[in-house]
Amino acid sequence: MMTDTKKPKNKEESNGSGGKNSLPYGLCKEYSIPYPKGSDPEDVWNILEARDVVDSVEEAYQDYYDRLNEQARAPKKIEYRQNTPYEKILADDRAREAESAAAPKPAPTFSPMKSGKDFRGKLLAAKEQIDERARWRVSSDYTESDYEAEGVKLYASGDSVYALKPHGKGYDIVSVCAVHDKGAKGHEILADAVAKGGDRLDAFGDVLFNFHTRNGFA
Repeated sequence: MMTDTKKPKNKEESNGSGGKNSLPYGLCKEYSIPYPKGSDPEDVWNILEARDVVDSVEEAYQDYYDRLNEQARAPKKIEYRQNTPYEKILADDRAREAESAAAPKPAPTFSPMKSGKDFRGKLLAAKEQIDERARWRVSSDYTESDYEAEGVKLYASGDSVYALKPHGKGYDIVSVCAVHDKGAKGHEILADAVAKGGDRLDAFGDVLFNFHTRNGFA
């Protein structure tokens, strides 16, 4: 594995147009994630990690090079279309590209949980799956009985979890942990929690605070 979070050496790399520093910019483009103009690679990596697109820079580079190696080894299948008019070939190709780009991604499903013991166990297991540098941001201070208190709601989507703790007319969003490759992503959790009445939550650190503000909290 390799790590490369240093600031770009030149303007070309800063714009994401060349060199291995272009990878974070390419990921932002792939997932339609905006970033401030002039951001260096380290800033963009922080944005990607906050949006749960990558667990770590090292894993992202490893995945990138694995995919390059797979593409290099994979045989390329082409069709013989000599008798098809060139204009129709272009139109068919563009139609397929447009159809692929427009295909909606299924929204994650959040299933309610009733057992405080089961939920806390799932939370701790989820916490172990994320980057160890980010684990301190996931609060796991509540007990099993806290999760079974009156009005508390527990949810899971794959390996990702969150809970709603009642306060007045709304809910605190607590015990949030997103395992992005095995469950709902962070922004999907927040959207579901807000739809169910969640209206406030704690932010541990600047990265998480900025992630929450980008998702409608202030």
